[in-house]
Amino acid sequence: MGKLKTHEEFIRDLYIKNDSYRDGNLFVLSKYKGKEQKILLKDKYGYLKSIPNNLLKNSVLNIRAALHPNEYVKELFKEVHGYRYNYDIIDYKNATNKLKIICKKHGVFYKNSNKHLSGEGCQKCKFNQILHINKTVHTGWSHSDWLKASKISINFESFKVYVIRLFNEKESFIKIGRTYTSISKRMKHIPYKYEIIKILQVDSLSAIAIECDIKKSLKTYKYSPIKEFGGMRECFTLECLKEINTCITNNKYKTI
Repeated sequence: MGKLKTHEEFIRDLYIKNDSYRDGNLFVLSKYKGKEQKILLKDKYGYLKSIPNNLLKNSVLNIRAALHPNEYVKELFKEVHGYRYNYDIIDYKNATNKLKIICKKHGVFYKNSNKHLSGEGCQKCKFNQILHINKTVHTGWSHSDWLKASKISINFESFKVYVIRLFNEKESFIKIGRTYTSISKRMKHIPYKYEIIKILQVDSLSAIAIECDIKKSLKTYKYSPIKEFGGMRECFTLECLKEINTCITNNKYKTI
């Protein structure tokens, strides 16, 4: 059986092998008593306990090692969201259980810690922010506003320009548009069935340019749907499809 390492020897090895300790972000609060005996530690979020061997392997400590998980995760949340939310009633169990978080504007909402730490917050706040952008940009979203909305959307998929056919028993017409969500999400509140004709997956700037170019070439094909919906002014008769294909082919848009 090997000789038990002294506390001083452990601290020396910890300094050599553990980045957080060496950088001054982790503090040892109890004596080393063996490689399998947990020791008390502290970082900027709170108190933790860990097996010395794990520390010497440079393992990154997280909330699973926290002595007081609720208090520890609160500090993690505050680093991401500041003081926007109240965490007094959270009951942390694991990374995926839903926590009760209080938005100071809209009240209680539910979010697991993984999603909240990745930046997701109150859905009503996010919706109001997007709604404000939509209302204040009357001639269509600018690139910066559209990009801003995409970054706060939990439904972001990719930037794309789409050509779809909308139809029911009485109507059939073409809609042109751009989106950063899936087509099914974009079509969710449109009161027509749809068929995807073409999707161009591009970067955000190209999406705006392509949509604008195609719509300009279709002025003589404008169509007004009977049912109202957001984007109804981006609709054209079925005869426009040949013009769309010509426009896309001639411009040779680069797709992702």
